[in-house]
Amino acid sequence: MLIICKLCKLQISFVKDCGLDGVCETDLYLKVKPILPKSRSYLVIGESNHFQIEVFIQCLGEAAYQTELKLHYPKHLGFVRVQTLSTQHAPVTCFPKQGGKHAPSLTCDIANPLPGNSSILFQITFDTLHVTEDISNITIDMRVKSSSSEDSSQLKDNLQQLVIPVKIHSSLQVSV
Repeated sequence: MLIICKLCKLQISFVKDCGLDGVCETDLYLKVKPILPKSRSYLVIGESNHFQIEVFIQCLGEAAYQTELKLHYPKHLGFVRVQTLSTQHAPVTCFPKQGGKHAPSLTCDIANPLPGNSSILFQITFDTLHVTEDISNITIDMRVKSSSSEDSSQLKDNLQQLVIPVKIHSSLQVSV
């Protein structure tokens, strides 16, 4: 006998590492720094066409599912690549989006899940080919989030604004 169901309800469960209540209560932490020569606190445009930022994300609570990092950066920068430095997680993948009237953005998918009490370290490379002499700072706004629950009192360390002073390198040769 064949039974045909016109309206069926199906529930599929998957195992989550989220404690006895089944709710993942995470606490994400974000720390980003530019990679600059040790003697400098600024980026010199003209010495290289690229620069990197180092991103450290830590999951201090239970597992963080669908974790992503969102960056907004100036239109005169271009996203080049992402390189995962820690090997215990799947590689980070980033997808750029041109901003039109708004600043371009980059969305990076982090390990899913990012296990509780773990961290991930990666670098993002930008090109500086379109930085002009009127630029004095490069500002990059970042936010890490996940679909897991996070107490509102713990969200402050999910945000970071990176301001990198810029100097333009130029050379002038005079021949007589």
